[in-house]
Amino acid sequence: MSVSIAIAPLSRSLDMFGPPDPTSAYSLSGHVSLSITSTLSLFDEPRPTRLLLESLELTFEGQSELVSAATGYTAVRLCSVSRELVSEGPLEISNEGHEHLEHGSQWDIVFDLPIPGWLPASCQFGEGCDALESGTQYFLYATARFREIPDGCHTFLSNICDIFRPKHRRMNASRCPIILTRYYTPSYSSSEHGRIPYFPRATYAVKTSIPRRSDPAARCIPEHLMAAIEVLAETPQRISITDIEFPLSIRVRSAHGLEETERAALKVESFSLNVLQNEEYRSSVCPEYRTYNPLPPLSQQPPNVPLRTPHPLENLLAFGLISPAESSLSCVRTMPLLAEGQSGQFKLSDDGISLGGEGWAKMEATVPLSKFMIREIGSDGQRTNTRPRHLIRPSSNSPLFKVSHELVVELTISYVNPSDSDSPQILREVLHFSLPLRFVATPSPALITSASVSPVGSRNPKSYPTIANLPAYSQLFYANGERRDDPELGQLPLYQKEYDGPILFNLERPWEITSLVPPTY
Repeated sequence: MSVSIAIAPLSRSLDMFGPPDPTSAYSLSGHVSLSITSTLSLFDEPRPTRLLLESLELTFEGQSELVSAATGYTAVRLCSVSRELVSEGPLEISNEGHEHLEHGSQWDIVFDLPIPGWLPASCQFGEGCDALESGTQYFLYATARFREIPDGCHTFLSNICDIFRPKHRRMNASRCPIILTRYYTPSYSSSEHGRIPYFPRATYAVKTSIPRRSDPAARCIPEHLMAAIEVLAETPQRISITDIEFPLSIRVRSAHGLEETERAALKVESFSLNVLQNEEYRSSVCPEYRTYNPLPPLSQQPPNVPLRTPHPLENLLAFGLISPAESSLSCVRTMPLLAEGQSGQFKLSDDGISLGGEGWAKMEATVPLSKFMIREIGSDGQRTNTRPRHLIRPSSNSPLFKVSHELVVELTISYVNPSDSDSPQILREVLHFSLPLRFVATPSPALITSASVSPVGSRNPKSYPTIANLPAYSQLFYANGERRDDPELGQLPLYQKEYDGPILFNLERPWEITSLVPPTY
């Protein structure tokens, strides 16, 4: 007798939309396949195998691991959602009538797990070649517990084997990785080129700063003039990680409290910008993250309860060959995201824009983004076969890894003192400010269409995939409604008014639904 178990979700990816929300949940559906194959023998005909399935537990588990030279190895369990699929008592399954088939008989037990909506997206992070297997990951696990029902035909050899055979057997399915992706859906505008996605813009009242001077004695623009400069900046609320550019608008004016001659002497000569991606690695979960996200308690975290699929370094930590990470270490890695060959310098025409007018001096620019793709390097120094990812990561926050983005802008302000009419000297200062940016993953138009919800009462309801196609009505019933007693087709099970347990489908005879009433012996 050979028994195998496998997990088959309807999709190996779980798509979430919008920001993390502890009050929401998503559905992860599929089935667990249980296959039975009778052992073929040269001396005896294969006999039917009967099993009593006592338990089938399915678990969805998320984990986050960090491997870094600065922080060491750290692991966190994100969630653990379990469901017992055999909740109404033991189920009898048998391959009777199909014991001669080489591939055996297969039963599918369907499942539908609620997945918390606050979970961070799947992500690979860390430093070095050991980081290839670290990051945020999710897996499905299944464990079946069953025992064989004797068929009453015993031989001398089978009696001896029964002495050493365990009465209850436990079998684990191969883990099934699930890719969790968090999307943000843009709005769409119509144009001659079709529908163009976009995100609304956000306007910031900027608080500027002046860098510390290396020579305090050098002449500079008076502080009260620099403090009177007001800046407004406008960027998209969100930017897709696949975008190659995004718009930027800057408006500058001098406050009305200045003299008219002083305002007229102020100009914006040029500006420069840079887009930065900050990756923060943490050796422990910050208290703020634990406050807003329901992580499992410390009693269920490693090493108290080890991860089911830990990083290889976890074994070294368990044997004391490496020391655990310190509890409050963190490091930040910053990288520029401007397109290759772009300096980010913008020189304004006509020697700059004067701030002497009544309105705002407006400057607009298109910020080019890097299209660079990263392919991870393995321990042998060669590029791996994993799919390359964008250099730009989505802005996110997870227990051990945080990604944030900012736009750093420098405005060069020039000033000519009106009182220096004999030998006017141009004084220059640089105003610094930064704006928060939020990069997100956006779904493809096909995914947006498939995720749309039809209203109740729609004439075109959404179709769902089925596990097996049922036969036509005429194959099961006569024209007068009487049931066909055809040994080739079998009979439908008796109607049960209420039943909430799992449903098993025999793929060899899809119209036969295995009885789910617990057997009695």
